[in-house]
Amino acid sequence: MDEITLLASCLPDAPPPAPEVVARARARLKGPGPRTARAGSRRWTPVAGLATATATVAVAVAVTVVVAGLGDAAPPTVAVPAKNGQILLNIADRVEKAPVETGAYWRRRSVIGSITSVDAASDGIGIRTDEITLWAPRESDDPVLVTSKMLRGRFLALPRGTERKPWNPAEKYDYKLGEALNNTCRYSWKVEPKGVLYDRRAADLTFADLEALPTDPAALLERLKILWADQSETFPASGSTARRGLPRDTEKEKYLSFAAVSLLNLPSPPALRAAALRILADRPGTEVVGEVVDALGRTEVAVRVNADEPSDAGIPAAYQVMVDPRTGELAGDRSVAVTDRGGLPRGTVLNYTAYAEQGWTGERPARPRGCERVASIP
Repeated sequence: MDEITLLASCLPDAPPPAPEVVARARARLKGPGPRTARAGSRRWTPVAGLATATATVAVAVAVTVVVAGLGDAAPPTVAVPAKNGQILLNIADRVEKAPVETGAYWRRRSVIGSITSVDAASDGIGIRTDEITLWAPRESDDPVLVTSKMLRGRFLALPRGTERKPWNPAEKYDYKLGEALNNTCRYSWKVEPKGVLYDRRAADLTFADLEALPTDPAALLERLKILWADQSETFPASGSTARRGLPRDTEKEKYLSFAAVSLLNLPSPPALRAAALRILADRPGTEVVGEVVDALGRTEVAVRVNADEPSDAGIPAAYQVMVDPRTGELAGDRSVAVTDRGGLPRGTVLNYTAYAEQGWTGERPARPRGCERVASIP
């Protein structure tokens, strides 16, 4: 039953709405159209979830009802809960017709944080933060540059007992800073074989592969199923080794979810991004958590992917991706504790990644000075 039919059943004495009224109501459900962007390459700018964008992807949608005999009076609104994936579908509707952008390099600066230790004696946690900058070339014979800088560690004493609250990097705390670290800057500079991109959860894809993928959701889903069938090993789960021993249909569903996330994490064209959002919205284990503030203070849409598995610390965690409501791109991800264990309360953010800046650029990277060159950076 759609929203208009639901409302009609609640008002049995009212005449059915006219077709133009239905059209206007459905248009409102989709939210505003895509923002106008200048042609050419998008400038490398901070990723920001704007309040005006996130307001259009609320969990409840407003359906407008025009009551006969009121003429042009302002129509009342009735809140009708949207289905769980509707937020993602609304974002997809807005971004699919956005202009295609390109450049010489896709550049991204990430801030990565994680809880590294739990001190039971002092009820404190140790937190490590790194900054990683990636330059992914469009031409496969150009080198990929990855720079990693470990920032100063932090320590936080947490209240005891019932006053203890989950740690959230979006909150402000009175941290105790650790000692400054020397020689914490490292970089890798090498040509990637065959130009394969950095996120391989869907497949070993190049820029040319991304542009060749179908943008119809049904066709894209079928292509991903073929990629799944062609893989000789179980797909890699997020951030850890894939689970073994699951029923094959369960493994396939997990792969399809992560493949959709992978396409959102890569510099996919807008239409492909929209198709990936629609596939993710339709997966059985997808749960839209809602609007959250990330570690950089931005409002994003958090989506729990069906990847609930123990984190590296052995604490059951929920893997969530952060979707930028303006662009449909991934703005980061995080793992959140789902139980109280190891001195950490449920809801603690165990680790996170926030993309501070990302976009196409015509610039070319230069080897960073004062940094140690290494074979690869994970």
